[in-house]
Amino acid sequence: MTLFISKKEAESWRILKVANCAVLLIALNLLFSCSGSKQFGVSGVYSGILPAASCPGIDYVLELRENGTFLERMQYMEHEAAVYIRIGSFAREKRGLICLNGRHDGSSLPCFSMEDSGLRLRASDGKLIEGEMADLYVLTRQDSTFTAGPALMLHGNEPFWGLTLIPGRYLHFHTLETPEWEVEIDIPDFLLQFQDSLAYIRIEHPDILFEIKIWDHECSDGMSDILYPMRSEVRIQNPFGERHYFGCARNKAGSGDLCP
Repeated sequence: MTLFISKKEAESWRILKVANCAVLLIALNLLFSCSGSKQFGVSGVYSGILPAASCPGIDYVLELRENGTFLERMQYMEHEAAVYIRIGSFAREKRGLICLNGRHDGSSLPCFSMEDSGLRLRASDGKLIEGEMADLYVLTRQDSTFTAGPALMLHGNEPFWGLTLIPGRYLHFHTLETPEWEVEIDIPDFLLQFQDSLAYIRIEHPDILFEIKIWDHECSDGMSDILYPMRSEVRIQNPFGERHYFGCARNKAGSGDLCP
């Protein structure tokens, strides 16, 4: 028996098939994009005190974001007034380890394995760290994300430049001399501390490196009678080269405040 259908019915069947295919493709795309963007369900904030040879420990915080990027902060306890920050991407390798990527100099970054309570830091070769201190390398998952701290304003002239540093939000740098050096990057929360009147912040991004020194000494910008409470120096290294900037700094409450 031969079944005959009209041209109108055939066109309706064709449209229905195309629509069904489109729905299927959208569903598959959502499935894979969601699983990729959430990075296997590991996104969140993890923290712990890691062992260190030269101090009581390293205050370590790692945020794995749903878009596959990470924010890392390290501060050596009772040792030096320094904050080390790294920004990059992360991925799960074939071994099942979650590895950080994107170091400025191209060298390798840590890998972690998932546990019920959080993340376990692995040795440089990816193997488990064993012994009496093994459990000290576990980072516990936290309920909250980084919170915004007070804004830190740095600026100078000859050339004119400005740097806004808001812990838990972002770093923004600009200069009138070389507009192409302007950059804004996310940064984790941290507490600025001084030792011998000096605080040091190192922020490492795959495309740029910031080294920031702040002295707890009064500073004049040389163009006004205003005295600022701190003196600053910023070293920047990026694909355009390396520059040093000198100026003043002030700590201003209110994360919405921008340049002085």
